[in-house]
Amino acid sequence: MPGYHPQRQSLKRDASSNPLRWWARKTTVVFQLSWPTVATFSVLSLRSLVDVWLAGRLGRNDLAALAPAQLILMLILSFGFGSLFIVNAHVSRSKGAGRSEEAGVIAWQGIWFSISYGLVALFFWKAGPALLTLFGHPREVFSREVLYFNAALASVIWQMMSFAATNFFFGIERPRIPMFLAPLALGTHTLIGAGLAFGQFGLPRLEMAGIGWATTVSSAIHSVAMVGWMLLDRRLRRFGAFRFRLAPGVLLRVWRDGIPVGARDFLDNFIWSVTVIWLIGKLGPTPMATATVLLACNDILMLPCDGLGAAMVTLIGRTLGLRRFWLADSWRRFSWVIAGIYSGLAGTLFFVFRRPILAFLANDPEVTEMAVDLAYFVPLLLFLYASYSVFDHALCAACDNVWPTVTNLICSVLILGIGGWVFLAFYTTHGPVAVWWLLTVNLAIIVGAFWRRWKLNNWRQFVVFEKQ
Repeated sequence: MPGYHPQRQSLKRDASSNPLRWWARKTTVVFQLSWPTVATFSVLSLRSLVDVWLAGRLGRNDLAALAPAQLILMLILSFGFGSLFIVNAHVSRSKGAGRSEEAGVIAWQGIWFSISYGLVALFFWKAGPALLTLFGHPREVFSREVLYFNAALASVIWQMMSFAATNFFFGIERPRIPMFLAPLALGTHTLIGAGLAFGQFGLPRLEMAGIGWATTVSSAIHSVAMVGWMLLDRRLRRFGAFRFRLAPGVLLRVWRDGIPVGARDFLDNFIWSVTVIWLIGKLGPTPMATATVLLACNDILMLPCDGLGAAMVTLIGRTLGLRRFWLADSWRRFSWVIAGIYSGLAGTLFFVFRRPILAFLANDPEVTEMAVDLAYFVPLLLFLYASYSVFDHALCAACDNVWPTVTNLICSVLILGIGGWVFLAFYTTHGPVAVWWLLTVNLAIIVGAFWRRWKLNNWRQFVVFEKQ
């Protein structure tokens, strides 16, 4: 019978006759894939929170300098990370289509891309400080920004190599391997960062430069461990993990589908960071330090959404490899519900305990009070980002990447670009609250556009093209 799918009808019967069992089955599958992913991203991103804590103990100027320096570094990384995220989609799709031996080939093209991209990124050793001058921060803040950035720049190549390997493990549904190795990066980062920032453990006192060097050294150790596991674990041979030769055709396919994702990730970081730092930086060191703390809280709370998104890419990619569009949409709907529940609970808990959390991070009464006054934006943005992450990762799994990137760009230019100019021209007296409202409105409009794109099923044409 045309349009009849026995498995689809079976799932519908399960969902209608025993909804609790249906939810339990779905939750089990998502949980098994997502919780190691969430744990991996959370542990690795705690390094940024460690940096905030260390910089806060050095002084207000150091704390204000951390966010701009991390921003330029993250803008360099975001394009590379986004481009490599497609490794997960291609690996999971190959596995779903019964071509598991292609997974390692795809992953190694991502690693070769990481090495070349990281070497090119070293040229920012001169360009980075020039970009930091555009923020117009005071000299005592700018000098600390340069110290951190120059020390952390060498971490790009190592972070990207480990990210390519991580997406390989996610795609073949072995997410616990990256989870086991993530604490290695966090532990070495914390010890080296504390030692170099404050001159402990027999290490020289380098302050902000020491925090940057901790990022580089811990990333190198983590990258060697990840790639080494790929090569040495014999259980991974059936996935082609040892096939490290350059494959130009596969590399071009990864670039073709990955570059739009990288551009979109670049825009995301530009939206979240450049806009806040550029606009709020005009208001002085205290609002800038406040933005650093709130952005750190946002980043940590949003990590489970990204972990759920990575699990979605694996599940949707696998089902699309079998050309089961209805099952892909089923995973998307289920993930949206889970993301909404999480963002509501996490946002509420943060708002209730906002004062002790922000006081611990800021270590400055004036910064703490301003952060507490603006803390209601954290749960609001978290709820919107949870929806954004679901549709963004779903479209990425279908390799529908150009349209979302263009839409993101148009919204950002119209709302944040023009809105930021209006703020600087007429509304600086309103303080940083106007900037946070600009971010909220922009994200809400993008979520609506991505939802509409998925509901119209335009993404299916990219799956059909890839299959042909």
